[in-house]
Amino acid sequence: MDLIREKLLKRNFKILFWVQAFMNVKLVNMISTLFYVKRGLNLTEVFLLVIVWAIVNLIFEVPSSYMADKFGRKKTLMIGIVFAMLSSILNILAYSFPMFILATASYAFCFACFTGTDDALIYDTNKELKKDDSSLKELGKYYSAQRIFKIFSPLIAAFLANELLDWQFNLINLLDLLSVIIAFGLTIFLIEPKHKEDVFEEQTAVFKEAVKLFLSDKIFFKAMLSRTLIFISGFILWRIYQDYYFNLGLTLLAIGLLTSSYQLII
Repeated sequence: MDLIREKLLKRNFKILFWVQAFMNVKLVNMISTLFYVKRGLNLTEVFLLVIVWAIVNLIFEVPSSYMADKFGRKKTLMIGIVFAMLSSILNILAYSFPMFILATASYAFCFACFTGTDDALIYDTNKELKKDDSSLKELGKYYSAQRIFKIFSPLIAAFLANELLDWQFNLINLLDLLSVIIAFGLTIFLIEPKHKEDVFEEQTAVFKEAVKLFLSDKIFFKAMLSRTLIFISGFILWRIYQDYYFNLGLTLLAIGLLTSSYQLII
């Protein structure tokens, strides 16, 4: 391997870190439930959007892995980011449930494009650099990027949307769009490593093994079902806490402070 390529490959880790960080600014998450309600949705429709996200993500989990192997990790990530941009644009334009479904589905597809693809890029980069043993370390750094801006973004969002006016919602979505555009710009500088990991084969095997386990091990199935029910219960609380606290009289800044504290502890 020539020294220039080696240097560029080593830069992948830092670039991916900041791509992940800017993809997770997500100012709108802080006010998402209030945003949906103000745009005419009820809480039932808010929950249905979560189901839409889960279904789209599941449907495209394996196909996106095939894309990563066929067209490359870098191109798959870039395609995903384009759909994240589309999601922010649709959020600005959305005033109906069908439009929010499109926005949610777009972001779910983006998430599917990232899942496994980013890990494979890190693994392949380390493999080409002959540093296989440092993959776990690099993945740890990479996933910490998900929290970096989330420590501050809830407070920023709460300050910007303090009166819950329509233009404030649009401003927050525009800032999210800007952060995603920055992530796209950074992705351009990634270097595609030689493919060592078959993402499609791995994701397909995981899916098949999961189905096999559910069908063959009743105790395991019951355990996973119980865990899922507990998760759903907690998720319901998470999905409505903004609206609930706001209706109790808490200010958005107070809710933002609680959310930022949570992210910092995590």
